[in-house]
Amino acid sequence: MKISLKGFVGFLLAAILCFGLWYKFGFPKLIFMDMAVDKSQAITKAKGYLEGLNKNFKDYKIAVTFKDDEWADRYLQKTLGLLKQEEFLKQQNFEIFYWRIRFFKQYQKEEYVVKISCQSGKVLGFEHLIDDIESRVDLGKFAAQEKAESFLKKPLGLTGIFINSIKRNPGVMITGSITYFPGKR
Repeated sequence: MKISLKGFVGFLLAAILCFGLWYKFGFPKLIFMDMAVDKSQAITKAKGYLEGLNKNFKDYKIAVTFKDDEWADRYLQKTLGLLKQEEFLKQQNFEIFYWRIRFFKQYQKEEYVVKISCQSGKVLGFEHLIDDIESRVDLGKFAAQEKAESFLKKPLGLTGIFINSIKRNPGVMITGSITYFPGKR
């Protein structure tokens, strides 16, 4: 099957038009993206953060992905509109885009995930995934709550923490939910 020059040029123009429409309507959030922190800087900050928590990650591999909070972005675009969303994000210092740096060992459950803002370089999130079927010492409800609050207050510098609920799954682990009320750092 041979395509004529006229057909090829028509197809090329239609593809450029579709790309332009997709870019304008599909990704308006790219208009206000600030990439002040690049991938290598994010990795350095994540390593520094883990070192500050005295976590040993020397034998771990690193995987980095660039992500965005898609649900927050969609909600703000629908409720505020694109121009007001940009203004809101600047006023509230809310960051939609971040680097997700994962430290892991192949074929092992334990890993660390640090989320670094691509705009300011701040740590936005931290996860320490562990093998959940390994037996652990039962700390009891109050000791576990105290340990969780201590972790959140000391290394993260968070104030205004309220433990909503702690539920004990017999023999396995303690789960719960935490609410953070922003205060002074």
